[in-house]
Formats: sequence, structure tokens, C-alpha cells
Amino acid sequence: MKKDIPEATSKNRSNVSVTQQRIEFRASPFPDPAILEEYNRVNPGFAERIMAMVESESQNRQNKERMSLDAEIYSLRHQHIEIHMGQIFGFSIGIFSIGAGTYCAINGAQLAGALIGSSGVIGLVSVFIMGRSDKK
Repeated sequence: MKKDIPEATSKNRSNVSVTQQRIEFRASPFPDPAILEEYNRVNPGFAERIMAMVESESQNRQNKERMSLDAEIYSLRHQHIEIHMGQIFGFSIGIFSIGAGTYCAINGAQLAGALIGSSGVIGLVSVFIMGRSDKK
């Protein structure tokens, strides 16, 4: 983008000071070729060093993004495994308590068996209901 201020008219040219302003905007990580030429003119080989620095910075940024994504994938995988392990252990505890309650009821302790067995069923149902409501 260039913005130029128009020159003064010939009538009042002696009283007017004209200033030109040039504004440039680049949305690239690479410097303008004209600027690189100037750098090379002042210090030979400087443009190559600048380009190597830009390429290195770009590679570092890509590596950081890749590492961040890998860490996120790793975290999600382990979270998924923890959820499944919790379900398996919860189901196992529920089945064990139902079995223990049944065993107690068969061997003459009906009240204890009913309490143990019903607590296992209530625990299983509440865990699965709470687990589903948390996802929503």
C-alpha cells in the first residue's frame, strides 16, 4: 500500500512544505527482495543468513506445534483408557457386591444380603447415570 500526499499548487508553492510518506505492509515472514538486496550490498551474504534464520524459526514453530499436538493426543488416549478402566473396575465391584449379597442371602443373612446386593445395584446404576449426565 502506498499513500502519497499531493503536491502544492503553483500559486502558494513558496509557502507550502511538501512531505511524502510511504507506508508498506507485508504479511510474510520473508523480507522484501529489495531490502534483501540492500542488506547484501552493505554486507555480502547477509541476505542468506536472514533467510536461514527465517527458515529455522519456521521449522522451530512447526516442531513446537507438532509436539503440542502429540502431547494432546497422548493425554486424550490416556484419558480414554482411564475412563474404560474405571468402567471395568466399577462393573467388577458391582458384580462382586451383588454376588456377595446373594451369597449372604442364601446362607441365612437375608437383611445383610439385601443391603449388600442393593447397594451394588444402586452403585452401578448411579455411576452410569452420573457418567452420562456429565458428558452432556
